[in-house]
Amino acid sequence: MLNSAASLILTPDRAYIKTLVLPAHQHVPAATTRAFGWAGRMSALIPEVITSWPNGFSFRAPEIMTTDLEFPFSRRSRSGAPKIKPSNITAVYTPHFQETLIGGVLQGQKQGDPRAASAIARKSMWQAIVDVAEAMGSPVLLQAAVQPSYGKFKASHATEARRRVSDEVKERTLQGWIPNVGDEDFGLDR
Repeated sequence: MLNSAASLILTPDRAYIKTLVLPAHQHVPAATTRAFGWAGRMSALIPEVITSWPNGFSFRAPEIMTTDLEFPFSRRSRSGAPKIKPSNITAVYTPHFQETLIGGVLQGQKQGDPRAASAIARKSMWQAIVDVAEAMGSPVLLQAAVQPSYGKFKASHATEARRRVSDEVKERTLQGWIPNVGDEDFGLDR
């Protein structure tokens, strides 16, 4: 599902993963059905529920496909090579920016420093929505996006449809979901 910020500028009826390609040797059909299929944990989302959702929100199970192709740096193609170890380093690459994150913080920055936030962090994405609203000259979108805190932004009327769908999915299919709350009081640097 789209996050709160993206749901303001992307049409939900076109923002779904259509196909998920997995390595054939790692594909466990029962597991993918349980995670992504109509017969798994999403089975509570009966058509009567989904058709009541507003603004093009829906549940669309992705088609699961497999491949025998090996990624050059996969564990299988590296047999005999030094053992791969997990890392807390993340590389982010898009045509517009590249970042290296260490423990979720921009390389070279200190934890807690406002400059340490990634371009894909909640605050950065929220700021991008404000920038889009300003560039479009959309007072409605700007009014929805400019809020005193991220929590108020997520709770605003503009994100109500997304919130309703998200709450219903959690209630029906994700029992035991522990929400990440208590860290939404930050604002934009305006």
